[in-house]
Amino acid sequence: GFLSENADFCSKVHNHGNMTFIGPPVPAITAMGSKSQSKAIMEQAGVPTTPGYYDSQATSENQYQDAEQLRHEAVQIGFPLLIKAVMGGGGKGMRLGWS
Repeated sequence: GFLSENADFCSKVHNHGNMTFIGPPVPAITAMGSKSQSKAIMEQAGVPTTPGYYDSQATSENQYQDAEQLRHEAVQIGFPLLIKAVMGGGGKGMRLGWS
């Protein structure tokens, strides 16, 4: 459920001392929350992934990416594309790109 995916909740349970969190450790929960970080971890482990692009340089302060770079990456991947936010959303913001 949603609490098992909440790194802050997991950390608070761990720091409480009298309780045990049953689930992944805080760093794993944090990594799973970021789609780009999760994909990078899977690629490093040799897990097959779908073709895609994620800007490892994008941050919350630099949330806008260069449109020409995105077009170039889209052409390299091929259409149609599934466009998804890097963090959260549960798939609500996914969009299909045909061209």
